[in-house]
Amino acid sequence: MSLIRGVQCKCLCPVCLVPCEELSNLSKTFTIRCSKTQGKELLKVLGLCAVAISHNVLWLIEHSDPHDAMSVDRLHTVHGGMGGKYLWGELKTILGDVGREALAAVEKFVEEFPRWHGLTHFTTVIHTTFTDGNKKRDLVMQAFYAALPVLTRRASPEGYCLLHVICSYLQLDSLIGLDVHTEQTLAMLDAEFLVFDAALNDYVEYATTSSIEDLKMDWNFPKTHLWTHTWWDITRKGAARNFSTCPNEKLHGPLKVAYLFHSNRKDVAKQILHVDHHRCIEMRLGIQDRAFQGLCKKFSDFINTSLLTYGYQLMRWVTIPADFQICKHHYLKVNYENTIDWRQSTDHLWYNPLFHGHLCFDCVLIQLTAERGIFVWLILMFKCKVPDVGAFQFALVQPYTAGIVGGSCRID
Repeated sequence: MSLIRGVQCKCLCPVCLVPCEELSNLSKTFTIRCSKTQGKELLKVLGLCAVAISHNVLWLIEHSDPHDAMSVDRLHTVHGGMGGKYLWGELKTILGDVGREALAAVEKFVEEFPRWHGLTHFTTVIHTTFTDGNKKRDLVMQAFYAALPVLTRRASPEGYCLLHVICSYLQLDSLIGLDVHTEQTLAMLDAEFLVFDAALNDYVEYATTSSIEDLKMDWNFPKTHLWTHTWWDITRKGAARNFSTCPNEKLHGPLKVAYLFHSNRKDVAKQILHVDHHRCIEMRLGIQDRAFQGLCKKFSDFINTSLLTYGYQLMRWVTIPADFQICKHHYLKVNYENTIDWRQSTDHLWYNPLFHGHLCFDCVLIQLTAERGIFVWLILMFKCKVPDVGAFQFALVQPYTAGIVGGSCRID
C-alpha cells in the first residue's frame, strides 16, 4: 500500500523516513513520507530510488495519501508486538535465569491478581503461549506487578532494569488508550517516549554485558519505532480507539463453544439459548465459604454499632435470628462520573460462587474512612428488612489482603 519496498528497504517505516539503524532511537523525529511532495534530491541523499506516481494507484486518487491514511494499530503494534512479544519474551528469559523459585513466585502472584471487570485472569503464564493481543495486554500488566518483588536490583540487575522499561511501556499504553486527550495528556505522551527511550538504552547496556543468553541487544525493528507515531495519529485523527482493532480481535467464546459442542449445527439459535439458560442456573448455585461463617452474629454487631453513625435511632438491641430472610443479588451496575472525559461511565460488579467451577469475586475500591480507601473482595450483595428500622441494601466484603479460599477464573 505504501510501496516501502518491504523488509529489504532502507527505510522500513511506512509513515516516515527513519533509517533501519535508527529504529530504536525514539528521541529523534524523521521526515514524514509524502507521496506528492517528496523530491528526487531528498531521495538521492537517502540512497533511495524515485518511484513513478503511476506505480501506486492510490496516488492517482484525488486528496489521497496512503502514508497519511495509515494509523498505528495499538493492539498488534503495542500489545501484540512491543509488549506481548518482545518485553514479555525478555522477562521470561530473565526469570528462567533467576531460577525455578522465581518462576513459581511470579506464577503464584499472577494467579492471585485481583479480579476486575474485563480483565483476563491467568492460572499459568510462563509455559503458555497466547495469540490474542487483548490477553497479551493484560498479561504484561499483571506480570510486571508480579515480578516486582522477585526481580530486585540484587537478585537480577538485568531484570530490575527491564522492569523500568516495562513500567514506562505501561505508562505509554495507558496514555495512548485514553478516550479523551488534552494538551497536557499529549505532552505527557510525548515526554514519556523519551523516558522509555532512556530506559531501553540502559537495558541494552546491561544486556550487552550480561551473562544471560538470548537477551535482545538489537532493538532496531519496526515495532520499536512504529508506536512513536501514535502522538501524530491522535492529534490528527482523534483517540486511538478510532483506529484500533481491539473490539474484533477474538470471537464470542461462549457462543462458539455452544455452537461447536452443544448443537447439531442446525437451528442453532434455540440450542444456544438452551445452553445459556443452563449456565444462568449454574451461576445461581451457591457454595459455602469461610467468609460466611458466623454471618448472623457479624451482621447483628454491624447493625447495632454502625446504623447509629448513619443517623438511625435504635430503640433496642437488634438480634438477627437464624431464619432471617435476605434477598441475594449477584450483579451491581454502578454509574459514575468519569474523571477522564467527565461523562457518565458504567461499571459492572459481580460475585459468583461458581464460575467455571471456581469462586469468583470482583474486587472493588471502597471508601473506608474520609481519608482512606481500600480494595476488598465483593463476597455477597443482599437486601433485607431490619426489624423496627426499615429496609436496607448491604454488601458483605472482605479485605483483599485476607485472601479467599478457592481457585481463580480466567476472566470476569
